[in-house]
Amino acid sequence: MLKYIAVVCIVFSLSINIAWSQDIDSGHKSYSHWIMGVPQHLFKNGIRVEWDKKLGRPGVWINYAPTIYYRGQRGNRLFGNYDVYSTAGAGMDVMLRWYPQGIGPKGGFYLSGGGGFRFLVQEFRGYRWTTSVRNGLTWYEYDESSWNRETQNYVLKGTLGYLLIINRHLAADFFIGIGLQAETQKLPSGTIYEISEEPDVFGGTGLITLLGFRLGIGW
Repeated sequence: MLKYIAVVCIVFSLSINIAWSQDIDSGHKSYSHWIMGVPQHLFKNGIRVEWDKKLGRPGVWINYAPTIYYRGQRGNRLFGNYDVYSTAGAGMDVMLRWYPQGIGPKGGFYLSGGGGFRFLVQEFRGYRWTTSVRNGLTWYEYDESSWNRETQNYVLKGTLGYLLIINRHLAADFFIGIGLQAETQKLPSGTIYEISEEPDVFGGTGLITLLGFRLGIGW
């Protein structure tokens, strides 16, 4: 179902761009850089700043998106997962972005594609099997303790979006997309753990959906 929605959105955006075609250099401000913040990452204990840089080919840009994740205390239902007691990590995405008709006086539609990497260490508390040797005998115990889950996420993704020029140097960006995520993880031996449905656990391998908003300045 998602692929059909994506195809419809792409066809729709391209038809609008053809009808509303704007010359990128037709007397209005020509941009070469954008610095954008991504507010929704605050809900995942992350700070993400994106740098868009215009390349030599018309309408083609490159996007660098570093992200830092940190929370030194237990999460809550609004900012962070309640089952996660601390979070630390970083990530980096690199995307190519194409504006088929350039950036007009009011903005323009774009398509982008690329990938990224993220590394996280999250503290959980739960039950795990431990072993100890006493008087030459091996004892197995099932107790509650604190332990860390280390994850590495790799993602390939594509998005469809619209850059809206609010005034000469201020713009908002709305986008949707799909991606494919692969994860590797490291857990202490004996840990009894199931991936939570909460997004802040950052777990899972498979298809992901993307929906977001950016706000920033350009020159």
